[in-house]
Amino acid sequence: MVEKKDSYLYIFISVTIFFVIVNLLTITWSPLPWFDEVWFVDTAVNFSQNGEWRTTAQLSFGGESPIALYPPLYQYCLSAWLWFTGFSIVSVRSFNLFIVAIASWVLYRTLLDMNLIKNKSTLFLFLLLFWGTGMFAWSYRNGRPDMLNMLFSLFFVRAYFQYVTENKRQWLLLLWTVLVLFSGLQACPFIFIFLIYCLFVYKTERKKTVFALGLYGIGICVGLLLLWTHFSLLEHPKSFFWQFSQSESLSKLLYKIPFFKDSIEISNLSSFSLSDKIIESYVTNKNYLILTGVNSILFLFYWKRIARIVFAKFCLVFSLIVPLFMALFGHIMSFYTWMYYLPALVFMLCIISEIKKQIFVYWGIAIFFTIILGLTRTLITADRKAYDRISEFIDRQQFDSNLKILSGYKPYYQLRSITNNAYYSVYPMEWLPEDIEYVLETTDEHHSENLEKYLRLKQSEGKTIFKMDSINSPRMILYHIE
Repeated sequence: MVEKKDSYLYIFISVTIFFVIVNLLTITWSPLPWFDEVWFVDTAVNFSQNGEWRTTAQLSFGGESPIALYPPLYQYCLSAWLWFTGFSIVSVRSFNLFIVAIASWVLYRTLLDMNLIKNKSTLFLFLLLFWGTGMFAWSYRNGRPDMLNMLFSLFFVRAYFQYVTENKRQWLLLLWTVLVLFSGLQACPFIFIFLIYCLFVYKTERKKTVFALGLYGIGICVGLLLLWTHFSLLEHPKSFFWQFSQSESLSKLLYKIPFFKDSIEISNLSSFSLSDKIIESYVTNKNYLILTGVNSILFLFYWKRIARIVFAKFCLVFSLIVPLFMALFGHIMSFYTWMYYLPALVFMLCIISEIKKQIFVYWGIAIFFTIILGLTRTLITADRKAYDRISEFIDRQQFDSNLKILSGYKPYYQLRSITNNAYYSVYPMEWLPEDIEYVLETTDEHHSENLEKYLRLKQSEGKTIFKMDSINSPRMILYHIE
């Protein structure tokens, strides 16, 4: 048995290193820097380089000055990472690769403990569907904080099963709860649902599950207190409430309370119809949709055998209800789909553990995902030279470090390497300095209309606008303001 686990370990390490290297070598190909990435990365970059918790890439909230509005653990961790690795697009994005490699290890060890990986073929299949699918690869190849939130969620689940089976490390549940909340609130409701499910299913371990729920509640309170302290020390207490205003249902509730009314974005109070949001939640991640469809069909045929695995039913139900909950309480985004793609993946392993012949069905899906809808397709179809063209465009302008520029997000890494005075299109106009010299307009980007609005404002003030340079792919136009 020891030799078998050793061979599994060699396979796990080899496949993981392969995917990490492939992603590192191609990390600039796709996606290009974009709104969310710059939004979350900029504060960490400033903090690691200047020791300042500041950003020129965020909006303001509740009348307060612009600040990183998200739970700050990702920025803290990324800052520490950049202190060691330096600043570049590769160093920033490699942090998520490091996080996902650890997450894959945590999930692998948990599945091994549950006896859901019984042969090398199943292990290969798991790793291919973990690393190779398109939507998941897109999530770990850019600078958003979702992978850190996923990591701590997996740590929590593993700690719970270790507690109920081995009666040890229960206090880790408190730590992981705080870290889950401090890395992103969106996973917290679903961890609570997981514990409630376990309370009713694992009847012999109810006392331990009740204790785990108690630790979870304490962890949530501690996490919220730390989050409030973080924003209060930065003199941005209203920004604390931004965390909750992103839920449409909570926004409607808080908006009725005078104290919170000024802190709620009115745009969150109107959205798509509920039916549209539910449909979108289920079809956003095509990999999830296909995998869940096949899982459900096989469950109908073999439900008596699969139902014997208690955790299998949970994974199936969880993978089906999470998109519904996300639609009811907010608006699903592609980067949140890991919360129901991973349960669907684990349920697949439950099916294979009981009906081994179905592994060939999933091998077909894995190959289809990886090549047609996955990482392979992403790399083949990517414009490999687009990032280099942006670098060449910025280099030929010969900007100096005193540059003050308003820009879109695609040239973030190049501009930030030159100056601390680059501002990005979401940054509120009332907080911009008066002596902006250049505007670098990028098209087909979130908030690109703000750049056009700023140029029109300067023209109305009698300023002269000169078009200095441009490139077509990606489309960027540099203007000089005099």
